Amino acid sequence: MLDMGEIDQFFQLLGTALRGQEFDETIVEVNTRNRLDIFPLLSLDVPKCDISHLRCATSLGKPARPTPQPDPLPAFHHFRFTATQLSQLTDLAETPSVDDALSAFIWKRLSAVQMKLGQKPDTITGFPRTLDCRRALEAPIE
Repeated sequence: MLDMGEIDQFFQLLGTALRGQEFDETIVEVNTRNRLDIFPLLSLDVPKCDISHLRCATSLGKPARPTPQPDPLPAFHHFRFTATQLSQLTDLAETPSVDDALSAFIWKRLSAVQMKLGQKPDTITGFPRTLDCRRALEAPIE
């Protein structure tokens, strides 16, 4: 699974290659690093840190939340944004990531619709972001 940053980088590298241009040395260095050296493992003599303050409260012993029933016919929606609109949205969200700004916008709009349809404000929702570029890249779907 790739995020939009990785997909954007892939297309930039693909475009550079298809134009027959040389790759920047920094790009080559970054993309050919040994992934095992990026975050070296701690040796056994390094003391462990106390991370107990990072743990979330457990839900064991609490009654399970009722699972909402999915709609019988889920709908797929397609959104189109111009480069100007994406730039304005990113500025409004105060984030350098177009992907994060766009995802936040869509989640906010979907939540507004769900609340109008009767969903309670304290309902926990999720918004997974997955991209399948295999068809566009003519990669085999396995």
